[in-house]
Amino acid sequence: MSMRNSPLPDALRSVPVEVIENYVGSQIAMFANGLAHRLGQHGYHIPTDVYKESAREVFQLLISDPSPRRMPQRVQDLQLVFRHDCLALGCLVPSCKLCKHNPSRRCAVNFDKKYLVNDVLKAKCQAVIRVEVVERATNQPIDTCDLREEIILQMAILDGNTYDAKFEAGMEGDFESCLLLMNNKGSPTLVGTAVSNDANGFIRVPLSSSRAVLPDLRVTDSSEAMLSGRKPPLRLMMRAVYKDSSLPVPHIRHAISEGFVVATRRTRTAGEGGHSVCG
Repeated sequence: MSMRNSPLPDALRSVPVEVIENYVGSQIAMFANGLAHRLGQHGYHIPTDVYKESAREVFQLLISDPSPRRMPQRVQDLQLVFRHDCLALGCLVPSCKLCKHNPSRRCAVNFDKKYLVNDVLKAKCQAVIRVEVVERATNQPIDTCDLREEIILQMAILDGNTYDAKFEAGMEGDFESCLLLMNNKGSPTLVGTAVSNDANGFIRVPLSSSRAVLPDLRVTDSSEAMLSGRKPPLRLMMRAVYKDSSLPVPHIRHAISEGFVVATRRTRTAGEGGHSVCG
């Protein structure tokens, strides 16, 4: 007998296989018992045990199917992280005499503290930034085979002050009130080269391996134009979602960048020809 398994709903992907199978098996047994009773009322007298045993055999055929759609029994606890390979030659030791007056000090964080509108979001040393999928327990990148094709990355800009307040209140995962998807002109706040925005303003990129270089991302408006206050910080949010539903993947924790300010180009002073190297 040939049977095809249905894809597992997104909402159940974090539930261990054995839990789902035990529950579904018990419900099928109850259904078989009720069906036998109901058919008996209509004159079809087939022993209840025959229905129950037949249902059990069919269920065993289904769960023994080695289809790749079945979830692995162990769901990994994963994390997205931002990283870059610093281009600076100095070190991070404040007391280092060799590097004391060297403007090329290594980056302590991944994102620069300040960008101008439409600057590409790179590290202060001008290195490109990448995202990696790591195991939270070891902080080591996972094997490519652990990722599935239906998972993609979703990116957006957050209001840094609102995010910080939620983080302190233990509501860090609640992004909705922090999102800055559109600027004051009604266009996407975050845009990129060779990538597009969805209808809501998110940028979506494929996740084909355990690491991916960020596309040339740019913020299209200044922090002060979008938010109140003096030099309000922004943050870049990246999370793994299912391609079809855009629901977050429950076992892959999101990544949030360090806070940074985006200023209008007319605020650049005459002595600033661009980002300096790490210092």
